Amino acid sequence: MRAHSRSNLHCQLSDTPLLAAARSWQYFDRMAMIPRPLFATGKKGPLFRCCEKVGCLQRGAFGRIHAQASIETLLVFLIFLSAFGMAYAASSRLAAGAQARLDTSLSQSSFSDFSAKLQSACALGNGNVRVVEVKGKAATLSAEEKSITFTAGSFTAAANSSCEISLAAGAASKFFRIENKEGRLEIN
Repeated sequence: MRAHSRSNLHCQLSDTPLLAAARSWQYFDRMAMIPRPLFATGKKGPLFRCCEKVGCLQRGAFGRIHAQASIETLLVFLIFLSAFGMAYAASSRLAAGAQARLDTSLSQSSFSDFSAKLQSACALGNGNVRVVEVKGKAATLSAEEKSITFTAGSFTAAANSSCEISLAAGAASKFFRIENKEGRLEIN
């Protein structure tokens, strides 16, 4: 079977309805398979005339339709990116607030534990030792006779004891050792 040339094939099938519509397209770009309409060359095919009557295309507007679709796609993508950015910023603020509340909660829990062990060491008498692990941020202590102030991050609380309190170190720490030495609490 012999391969038909393009013009031969066009002549043989020119009376079919499919070809009547296909005649409005001049050729297909072989690399990208993009149809090129006849109106790009200045000739009017039947499809162009039909669309011109309906008002969907204007002469030479085929290239602008592709550009408009690209711009619309970019705008939709821009809207998506801006919505994603706003959601990210909002979630970051929520996460920072949640972290601050968590740190405060952990500091309160650590202070409750510290205060209970301070009272326990004082009540049980000489030689009694308690170790406190601070959860969250490291804490600093400051003592004044029978009162002690616990500070961790933005949380500050004070506790009183029936025993006198002396601090060995004033630096922030995550571990404290409370020892009762003859009715006096030493905290390292």
